[in-house]
Amino acid sequence: MSEFIVPGLSDELVTPMHCFLDALLLGSTIPNTVERLALNIRSQETDQRFQPIEIQLERTSSDSPWQLRFIAAFDVVVTGSPQKELSLYFNFAGCWFYHPEIKQCSLQRPEVQTLLASWLKAVTHSLIAHSAISIDITPIR
Repeated sequence: MSEFIVPGLSDELVTPMHCFLDALLLGSTIPNTVERLALNIRSQETDQRFQPIEIQLERTSSDSPWQLRFIAAFDVVVTGSPQKELSLYFNFAGCWFYHPEIKQCSLQRPEVQTLLASWLKAVTHSLIAHSAISIDITPIR
C-alpha cells in the first residue's frame, strides 16, 4: 500500500480511505518528479448516474507520502447543455466541508464524517460494479 496522509479523518475512516486511494492509483506509474496529482473519475456512458469526482493529492518530494488535498463530487445538470455543479467538497488540507445547502463547516463534525464514510462506500461500490467508469490521473504543475 502507498503512503498517504489524510488529515481531518476519524480513526475508523483512515484505513478505508487509504485502501480507496491505493486502489485508484493501482497500476499507475507516477514519475518521481510529480508533486501534485489530479484524479478525475467519471462515467463513460452519458446515461449513467455516476457523479463526476475530482481528487487531488500532493507531496513535498518523491520520498514523502501523498497528502490528500480534497475530494470534490459534482452533479451533472442538463439544461440545454450538460453542466457540472459542485455537490460535495471535502477539503482535507484545510479541514472543512462544503455542500451547497449548508455551505461550509468543519470536516471533523460527526455528521460530516458519517457522510464521508457513506459516500466512500457508495463510490467504491460503483467503481466495482460499473466497468464504464474512467479514472484519469494527471500531474498538476
